[in-house]
Amino acid sequence: MYVGRSTHQGASLETRVRRYALGLLLAILVSYLSALGIPVPLTWDRRIKFIVYRGFVTGSPLLDFAVYTAAVILSAGILRDAAPLLLLLEAVGLAGYYTGAGWLLGVAGLLGLVICTWTLRRRGAGWLASTMLRGYLLLTVPAMTVSLIYILGLAPAWLCRRVILSLHVAWSTAAWASIGLLVAAAGYRAWLLIRRRAATSGGLEGSPPPSYWLPAGLTGVGLVLLLHNPSFNPGLLPVSVDTFYYARFLETVRVYGFVEAVRLYPGFARPLFLYMLHVLSRVVGDYVVLLDVVYPAACMLLLAYASSTAAWRLYGACEAGLAAWLAVLGPWAMSFIAAGFHANWLAISLALLMVAASTPIRRILLALLTALVHPWTFLLYAVGDVIYSAARGSGAWERLAAYSAAGLAALSAILYFGGGVSQVAAPAEAVGAVPFPLNVLRGVMLWSWGGLCNPPTLLLAALPAPPLSVMDAVYAFILLLLAPYTPVVAERIILDAPIPILAAHAYTWAEGRGLDTPAWLIVVLVAGYTLTFLAGLTPLHGQPWCSIAFIRGACG
Repeated sequence: MYVGRSTHQGASLETRVRRYALGLLLAILVSYLSALGIPVPLTWDRRIKFIVYRGFVTGSPLLDFAVYTAAVILSAGILRDAAPLLLLLEAVGLAGYYTGAGWLLGVAGLLGLVICTWTLRRRGAGWLASTMLRGYLLLTVPAMTVSLIYILGLAPAWLCRRVILSLHVAWSTAAWASIGLLVAAAGYRAWLLIRRRAATSGGLEGSPPPSYWLPAGLTGVGLVLLLHNPSFNPGLLPVSVDTFYYARFLETVRVYGFVEAVRLYPGFARPLFLYMLHVLSRVVGDYVVLLDVVYPAACMLLLAYASSTAAWRLYGACEAGLAAWLAVLGPWAMSFIAAGFHANWLAISLALLMVAASTPIRRILLALLTALVHPWTFLLYAVGDVIYSAARGSGAWERLAAYSAAGLAALSAILYFGGGVSQVAAPAEAVGAVPFPLNVLRGVMLWSWGGLCNPPTLLLAALPAPPLSVMDAVYAFILLLLAPYTPVVAERIILDAPIPILAAHAYTWAEGRGLDTPAWLIVVLVAGYTLTFLAGLTPLHGQPWCSIAFIRGACG
């Protein structure tokens, strides 16, 4: 199993303990910032809540004080003269908590971070970030473990919710900041592209070995199956929202035939994808098993392969392994499993292979398939590829011709079946109602139950790591395209952004500049946040979801 290159060097046990303790201290100080009024996103029982949390990260002041004090003592060899000041700040936070001035806890956290940053300034930003990530690992592992045990029916809900809240309190500041950084990074990338700073791809030919992507793909399959185990989902109810809509379409096909059903659903505008579902439904039979288990599992494998292949061809071997893991465990997995976006799921994999195609013929064929499966995903990646080629100074006209031919062919098929071509909702009538970039902020944090919010992945993707590739062009085009759209549409468009691929490349870039965090630690942080999110996705029940069960003969 290949996760990614790591330059992490071995160290003595004492040094490791000190550094992990310091990292935990930094993570606790960051978590205290939520007491300043920063909302904490929490998805539970299929609802997302934003909690103004002015308590301690563990939920218990005394336990928090004990953990904090132990972290300061263990890391005193690194902090030196700053250690007493940090203990004093914890006392100030406790006093504020017990006197009703919870905001003092936030002030203590902010001052503590300033003191630590100043004390450790000579060690460099990379070392400081790596140390903090080690602290987040200590918070992630318990939350990840309890979430997994809860989904398997072996832990009480109250315990799972409490542990998840602790992790989300620790990540809340980074979660909100990461979205603004994503928008800013898109603008910076666009500026570099305008200045024609794109570089020739330094990737490899061919495709990565299965060891680079298959373990990640199988882990993604495990995530899909996990939410359908008898303890968590005894009735095999749908978890994905779009299962309802596609099941309704397949039942219409059974009654009226495929061609007429497509014309009755002009908003779908994806004839090839719908026909594929129709054929698969005749093989599988049970719509929920097909749309909520079989199809997502297959898409996880394809997504891992496509992400790894794109990273292999555009960047190299170092990014290929990590890209697969971030694709199946990061924001794509969270949003796809929660909301569905079945056509997007397949189209993103095809689009990644399209822009990384090694020959013009493969590019045209993949472009046609992508356009027939999901026209908007095709358009976003095709335009991004043309922009990148123009910035690089070669191949722009050839790509424009190829994508235009594929797009016109797909458009002809869509119009033949009576589908529409404007399936992304119209821009907001009053742009000022939710101005850019607030629409992006709300789209990421609110829609799909906050499924696009995965702070470790988003923060990495926000790093504009050189050299620019076609992924940067696609990303910049997608983010800047969001300006006139409502939050719900912004979320649907940003879903197509190749954030996991960019995050994998940014990690490799940062590794060469002082970030000595092993790749497996990044994977655990991303997976842990995803598991805490999935634990709150109770299966869909009641109306209108019961109509799916009626279709399969389980109701009434």
